[in-house]
Amino acid sequence: MQVHHYGIDVSHLEASVEFYQTFLHLKVIERMSFMDEKIVFLAGDGLCIELIEGPDGRPPASAHLAFLVNDLGQLMNELGNRGFVPAEGPYRIKKDWKSAFYKGPDGEMIEFMEMKEI
Repeated sequence: MQVHHYGIDVSHLEASVEFYQTFLHLKVIERMSFMDEKIVFLAGDGLCIELIEGPDGRPPASAHLAFLVNDLGQLMNELGNRGFVPAEGPYRIKKDWKSAFYKGPDGEMIEFMEMKEI
């Protein structure tokens, strides 16, 4: 099964969690804090949403698009061979979750995330 992953910047994390649980029937699979941000992952029916609330309840400064990948290291090597360098990371989020951010051709922020268990 293919899983689609989306990162969404929010200003009211718990209201957003309730919305996605109620209307899309997603379940919380992880809650964490990372670099002054509160993050909640919700998943179900091939969809994974990463809700991100910045410090003081503000959404982070920039939105990003997120993709799940099977092997972050391999993808980073392929991107490096084509002249792309990470804008941020790679980060180890959990024991078996890794993430790296790249800027796309138009400067858009793209996150590639390897999650062994979702």
